[in-house]
Amino acid sequence: MDVNTASQSTTDEQMMDILLVLDKEKKTISAVKGVDENGELQTVPPENNSELLKFDRHGDFFSNFFSNMMNQLKNPTRFNFFKIPKIELPKIEPIIRDNFNHPTPENEAGIERYRVTPETVKQEAKKEQQETQAQQPQQPAKEAGAMAQTPQQPDKSKYVIDPDKVDWEALKNFGLSKEQLEKAKALEPMLRGYKSPGAFTIAGNYNSAIMKLDARLSFRHDKDGNVVLAIHGIRQKPELERPFLVHSTN
Repeated sequence: MDVNTASQSTTDEQMMDILLVLDKEKKTISAVKGVDENGELQTVPPENNSELLKFDRHGDFFSNFFSNMMNQLKNPTRFNFFKIPKIELPKIEPIIRDNFNHPTPENEAGIERYRVTPETVKQEAKKEQQETQAQQPQQPAKEAGAMAQTPQQPDKSKYVIDPDKVDWEALKNFGLSKEQLEKAKALEPMLRGYKSPGAFTIAGNYNSAIMKLDARLSFRHDKDGNVVLAIHGIRQKPELERPFLVHSTN
């Protein structure tokens, strides 16, 4: 790994947050993946890097995800949630665990700024919206009126994928839409050739088979140069039977 790649990797880690959950009934700390159809929380161990659901802290995907999750959760009062920068996870997780077993004012103060509730998420989303609006340059009234009449077109030169070549109708077969990707702040990175920051629930009916899974998404070119949707399923468990560097666990 060269210096530039290492620097980019560190930057990406610093930009991502992990949602931890303290289950007061089971007395466990896990990373949140979502909620199943029965309203039960889906979790993975915090150290399981391949399955952690990461959130871009500068997008609104987290606020949408958290709000939907709380609405679907069967027993929300059973859990305490914490949004932790991924790079700080090894330091903060033991403090949360220790504070649950042996609460102290120092530990409580140390973890309070990471705690999330529906109220804090709404406040954070509102604050980010206000900051974004404040950073936008003010346009003269005449110029602003002209811009309102003429919608801004995306700068295609910065994209790996041409948005005009995406078959947006085909996405509906998977229960997706362009508007949904835009709202989740996933469209921009996908057009740049990256995977979506968060996971989407993909659903489809293919003759006698029904598919439903959580996956990250990306756009790719097929051998004919057409833009196709790539679905990157979230692995439910490590594939220990697969050889790694010619070694096998069998």
